[in-house]
Amino acid sequence: MAGRQGGLFPLLLGALAARFGLGAAMWGLLLGPVSLLWGLPRAGPERRERRP
Repeated sequence: MAGRQGGLFPLLLGALAARFGLGAAMWGLLLGPVSLLWGLPRAGPERRERRP
């Protein structure tokens, strides 16, 4: 993230921690990498190695 979005992220994270606690903020941080892994394409049948 860059620009305003990147600058607002720490503010939003702090607001989340102030409202719901530090644990909730840490779970919010964990959502970023999990969502990236979830969005990655999986190897389909055409990409898999076929063995005779």
